[in-house]
Amino acid sequence: MTYNSTLPKVFVYLLTTIETLYQTRVPLEVQNRKNVHLATSDCLVIACYLWGVLHFSETLKAKYQLAQSLFPNFLEYSRFVRRCNALLPSIQVIRQALVFKEVEGMSVSIIDSFPIPLCQPIRNFRSKVLGDYANVGYNATKGQYFYGCKCHALVSEPGYVIDYTITPASMADSSMTEEVLSQFGTPTVLGDMGYLGQSLHDRLELKGIDLITPVRKNMKQKKIPFPLTFLKRR
Repeated sequence: MTYNSTLPKVFVYLLTTIETLYQTRVPLEVQNRKNVHLATSDCLVIACYLWGVLHFSETLKAKYQLAQSLFPNFLEYSRFVRRCNALLPSIQVIRQALVFKEVEGMSVSIIDSFPIPLCQPIRNFRSKVLGDYANVGYNATKGQYFYGCKCHALVSEPGYVIDYTITPASMADSSMTEEVLSQFGTPTVLGDMGYLGQSLHDRLELKGIDLITPVRKNMKQKKIPFPLTFLKRR
């Protein structure tokens, strides 16, 4: 398929990649569903959605406006919303395929967490936002308690988000390690002191994952065969 020469090259690359993954990864019942032969293809809708994600567009409205800047005759906003909602499972499948492509051959990744506060600290024990899911946790970096959630993320060395999960704020980093590494664990994973624990390290070692963390003063220092790419850095 040929594309308008005025389209950004990155968008064209994204769209052609999605077209390939759509044909090979998305279930046939989705590809061959009723009314699938529309003027605006599923691949174009998905590409516009992900294009908005790449540009940090936080809402569907912002993603739609970005798509309109590329395609003045793009479909109506209400239809774009319905198509995106219907295609969310396909978007997730394509995202996973893109992640697999990114991590292929990768030997080192980094695991960490960060707080998602939902109110000011003074309201920690009064806030009811997302009350069925959020709670009070401790932010060791700032040395203060917060009410909200916590994001546990696995990223590549350049900063590409490989996988993540959201939990209540009180959830310990070490308790979510195996879930975060379940799909895209690399041979070597770097973590901070929140991931200490011999039993955790032993379980990951059985899965072929070497979790490298700092140690406490009273712990025996482990000799680390540090990755060559890190040793070359200044």
